[in-house]
Amino acid sequence: MRLPVALVFCSILLVAGCKKSKSLQKHSPVVVPGATAVAPSWLPSAEAPLRPAQTRYFRLLHTRLDLLPRWDRRELEGTAILCLTPWFRPQDTLVLDAKGMHIHELALLLPTGPSPLSYRYDADSLRLHIALGSLFTRTDTLELQVRYTARPYALRLPGSESIADARGLYFINPDGRHPLKPTQLWTQGQPESASCWFPTLDDPAQRSTQEVRLTVPDSMLTLSNGRFLGGVPAGEGLRTDTWRMDLPHPPYLFMIAAGKFARVQDTWRDVPVDYYVEPAFEPYARLVFGHTPEMIEFFSTLFDFPYPWPKYSQIVVRDFVSGAMENTTATVHNGNLQHDARQHLDDTEEDYISHELFHQWFGNVVTCESWGQLSLNEGLTTYGEYLWREYKYGKDYADVQFEESLRGYLAEAEGKREPVIRTRHNSPGDMFDSHSYSKGGCVLHQLRQYMGDDAFFAGLRLYLHRHAFQSVEVHQLRIAFEDVLGEDLNWFFDQWLLQRGHPELTAAYRYDWNAGQLVINVKQTQDLRYQPLYRLQFLAQVDGHLGTQFFPLELTRQDTTFRLPYPRPEKASGGEEDLPSFIYNADLDSRHTLLGTLKDEKPSRCWVYQLTNGRNFSQTLDALEQVALLAPGPKAAQALWQVQRHPGWHLRNMALEALGDFYGPDNRQAWQDSLETIYRRDPQPAVRATALRLLADLGAVGDELLPEDRLEPLRKVLRMGMQDSSYQVVAQALMALSTLDSAQVMTYTLPVADYPSEIIQQTVTDILLERKHPMVNDYVVKCLWRMPGYGRMFIINSYVAYAEDRNDAEIEAVLPVLKYTAQEDPLWFMRYTAARALSELRTRRPELAGWLKQLKARETDPKLRNLLDTF
Repeated sequence: MRLPVALVFCSILLVAGCKKSKSLQKHSPVVVPGATAVAPSWLPSAEAPLRPAQTRYFRLLHTRLDLLPRWDRRELEGTAILCLTPWFRPQDTLVLDAKGMHIHELALLLPTGPSPLSYRYDADSLRLHIALGSLFTRTDTLELQVRYTARPYALRLPGSESIADARGLYFINPDGRHPLKPTQLWTQGQPESASCWFPTLDDPAQRSTQEVRLTVPDSMLTLSNGRFLGGVPAGEGLRTDTWRMDLPHPPYLFMIAAGKFARVQDTWRDVPVDYYVEPAFEPYARLVFGHTPEMIEFFSTLFDFPYPWPKYSQIVVRDFVSGAMENTTATVHNGNLQHDARQHLDDTEEDYISHELFHQWFGNVVTCESWGQLSLNEGLTTYGEYLWREYKYGKDYADVQFEESLRGYLAEAEGKREPVIRTRHNSPGDMFDSHSYSKGGCVLHQLRQYMGDDAFFAGLRLYLHRHAFQSVEVHQLRIAFEDVLGEDLNWFFDQWLLQRGHPELTAAYRYDWNAGQLVINVKQTQDLRYQPLYRLQFLAQVDGHLGTQFFPLELTRQDTTFRLPYPRPEKASGGEEDLPSFIYNADLDSRHTLLGTLKDEKPSRCWVYQLTNGRNFSQTLDALEQVALLAPGPKAAQALWQVQRHPGWHLRNMALEALGDFYGPDNRQAWQDSLETIYRRDPQPAVRATALRLLADLGAVGDELLPEDRLEPLRKVLRMGMQDSSYQVVAQALMALSTLDSAQVMTYTLPVADYPSEIIQQTVTDILLERKHPMVNDYVVKCLWRMPGYGRMFIINSYVAYAEDRNDAEIEAVLPVLKYTAQEDPLWFMRYTAARALSELRTRRPELAGWLKQLKARETDPKLRNLLDTF
């Protein structure tokens, strides 16, 4: 599973500009240990409960499901046949996970026929306790038949920050009454929601083969795990499709989906590779997913482990409760991966594709034995994103992903620091955080730097081959690396994965004139009461009159001084500056792979030199952030302008943001000309959008617009932006023109209002609301029905502020979609947003008070029920 928000946030951080991201820089302020006896804010107030791997009494061997969705009731009628054997000790009882199910019949299948069994349903644990009637040993195999009705919408289960709902089975627009939203059915089993739609042993350490027979309207396509065996008529316009998986995999990876999808077929080495999208997006499916066969080939070759499953399908569904889910052979994606060619220019969403595909090996072939070991799935696959980028696009673009992961973790670490591998957590959902994903991926990158590529990848290959189709814990990964390297790695795994926190360093540089040495003093300043003292490896870089030299260093103490030989020029003499001019720059961590913070104390000229001579993306990025904080000056400005020739668009964009502070009234025209040139020439939409925004800022002094003769050249460029190939650029141009050409804004707005882009629709909505345009209510309704992503939250919040002084007839048009969202949306925070909007409309529509009371009574998520109490 790939998280929907964390990496998006970090991408915005990189694009948004240096000064806005200052609080999350790697060069952040450091807390001196022992300065206060108060525990840090990130330390949990109470110890979480112990959640080790489940005790396994039975081994699940095969699961057969016959399923009939009842769309009108949002229920699933099913018959499950489970084949099991005792794990080791003899057993006469069996406990199944069966959340919220009505059990119609339960029997043991014998050669003589079904034999009914007695059972007890525990409403607190949501488990089915079955008396088997006799004692079974590990040499016995039993078949259990359960006829049941799954009622996921009656469950009261909390979602989490990363997986927004836990009911497992979702009916989207089941009665088809909303023409702008398709009718679909899909499942989401991770972490423990598979047992919301079929009875099972809902444990990641279980593995089972599988057969699914799913009956749906004949107009729908279905998808499930494994091979499609065909469909047969089931009467009254229905069809039963059969899917079979002959390789064992965990129950949380079982899936079904149904709807009116277009199926686009592809292949890899004769293995079917399919893409399921809504028919309107069929022409773009290969554009979005077309690199999949190449990814499969890359990962298969890299790990000397050819893709093992019988097919690979990817399906895009509406209102998915997370980012994506790696169900074996059948990945489910959120709606953002359903886009056209213009949206693809703004964001390919390819990290979702590589992440979920990588899971087919790491997570599905080799699976974490418990959710406390989740990073064995998610940390590895987060690093899989890096590996694909590195292979396909080069190291600099991969390093962008590393920075996103690092900053995502450091942001979370401001309020939370836990071991990556932890058996103590409040719920499995708590494990789906930036520690398991981002920090876990960064740890692997650290290990790769320490071991070297050959040993690192040999270790991963050994781990994968040794534990194929098994559940694992972190020490099995460690042992695989140790067996390759011949070195004990307990110290590495302990400090990075089994203890909380990260290193917080300061580095001070000076030159020893007598010894001819560069002296670097490094301090570890993290609070050692709660975090370890780290053993760290660096490749220090010194640039100066002798060229560039590198020095391998290892830090093992809290306060360490390194002396690097670097002879001075013959005629050089000592001065007051710590670093003399013949040393252009010194960089303790030249590879910039430190999983922590580093405050480098060195002259500003060194940062300027590093900016223009950076050897990798991260080295340049760190320098860029520091130069952006300097007082405007010609050398800093020149260095920032040089970044505009850098191949990395993230750096170009941040440098462009920073340059705005270097220009004043005296050189305003030069700045305007430069921005126009950048807009016309830069190939990256995000940079062009930034150029247009900065251009628009030149259209006013304070609250006053410039005279017409000075505004028109700006409008001309913005009108060019309205024709841009990128939706992001069009949205920026439209927003700017709403201010600089407000009299004509609707002539720009109406032609783009129906573009299939959330950023366009949000911009259009803002303009319509600001002008109280007659079409605003209908437009808001249309957007809320058809938008696949989180942009609906922004539209709802904007509309509520607008509706405060509107008449009841206008508000009436929007109430149905707000009520539907508050009641039916799978995402709890979308339900909350809509409910809060309705609450704020109560002064205009008092009858909403009673409706909201009923809503609270029906709400199944305990967390949201508590929030509804605040209205």
